[in-house]
Amino acid sequence: MMQTPPSSGVQETLPGMLNVATGLLLVLGLIFAAAWLLRKTGRFAPLAADQIKIVSSRSVGSREKLVIVEVDDRHVLLGVTSASINKLYDFPVANGAAGFAGLVEQAGQVESNSLDAEEGSRA
Repeated sequence: MMQTPPSSGVQETLPGMLNVATGLLLVLGLIFAAAWLLRKTGRFAPLAADQIKIVSSRSVGSREKLVIVEVDDRHVLLGVTSASINKLYDFPVANGAAGFAGLVEQAGQVESNSLDAEEGSRA
């Protein structure tokens, strides 16, 4: 019986590792090529990019913001804090941001009128 001489483990492992690395690179290349192709054909477009648009943002505190977001044909006023996001008001886009400013001005006038009425009743 003839025994084969022991061979070096490095010589046997190196071609196997090269095969695995080549296969991995080939699979990753196919994944990136498929993603690029889908994006170019428009079948893999990000959904939120076309549906939601930030119209305006105003900081009202160290961690609080008011944000007007356009969704479809509506503007939505959101109150954003570090802990939550709340819908404050919803109005049609036709009014626009100027329409919203007018609504805020009207709300301020209504509030000041009600304060004046309270002060008049106390006198």
